[in-house]
Amino acid sequence: MGVLLELIGSMGTLIFSSMKDVTEGEINKNIEFLKKYEWFQAYIDNVQRNKLIKENDQVRHVIGKINIEKMWRNSYQNKYRKKLEVMLQKQTNNVG
Repeated sequence: MGVLLELIGSMGTLIFSSMKDVTEGEINKNIEFLKKYEWFQAYIDNVQRNKLIKENDQVRHVIGKINIEKMWRNSYQNKYRKKLEVMLQKQTNNVG
């Protein structure tokens, strides 16, 4: 039982530490950068997804983690596009 609690505690620490390293400034900068992509603009044009992008902490965290200097690489862009799509879908299902 003690090992299980220790494992859960370690996982919580790992999750918390990965969540705290994204600033509001980075999120907003990345949103502005992503607006030049047609696929992201489609998210902005969708009322429900736009609301999630503006207000949902988990969606905003994914956006903040994006390294915009690597977005020119199709593989990197596709990776984060998929991550963002999965998170938006998950949060849409949680709301509705």
